[in-house]
Amino acid sequence: MSKRGMTVVLFLLTVALIGAAWYFLKDVDRTRPEITFTGEPAPYREGEDVSILLSNVTAFDSHDGDLTSEIRVNQITPIDNKTRARVTYTVIDARKNIATATQIVDYTPLSDESTDESVTDSMEDMTLADENAALGEGALDEEALESLAGSDEDGERSKAEAPVLVLNSGSDMISSSDSFNYSAYIASVTDDKDSQDELFRNITIEGDYSTNRAGTYPLTIYVTDSDGNSSNRETFILYRG
Repeated sequence: MSKRGMTVVLFLLTVALIGAAWYFLKDVDRTRPEITFTGEPAPYREGEDVSILLSNVTAFDSHDGDLTSEIRVNQITPIDNKTRARVTYTVIDARKNIATATQIVDYTPLSDESTDESVTDSMEDMTLADENAALGEGALDEEALESLAGSDEDGERSKAEAPVLVLNSGSDMISSSDSFNYSAYIASVTDDKDSQDELFRNITIEGDYSTNRAGTYPLTIYVTDSDGNSSNRETFILYRG
């Protein structure tokens, strides 16, 4: 076969391969669904059915259509002194494309029901803000104040506070060739003593996930401060495609 003939054959083979690739890939869905919020969200009381948080949420996918019924509440994080909460939603289409979105809702924590006796017993667990509020209301007698002011050998009040961890997303999908960088999904880590850099060095990820096998991997993320106090434990869903 002449050189020109070989060139023609190679050209035709290339065109055929491009055509075959286009045929098989033209219907591949790589577009994530879109989550939309309409109107004001319903307020949420801790312990209620999370379905109430779906009242103003819809989802639509360019291939699968309406996916509103597939939306899941992935995470509820109280903020602003537990007067509001950041709610994270997740929806997955038929091709495993994942979309996440968040909205802020009014939040009511469970009330602490306690008797006079339990108040006295729990004085050592009160924060400085609690103490000031109680003093303003005249709720503490002299004996309770002495209990609250319990001091160590140096006469200083000691109270270890646990760090707080907040995720900016509750899930993500990565390809088999990508590495999982957990720090990209952490919005903040705070502590009354340790810096953020120190806390990031003590983040723990619990749960197994494969670096080269597709699957759904629930992971638990938390941080431990230098005093050994552990933060809230947050669940992150890793989807490896």
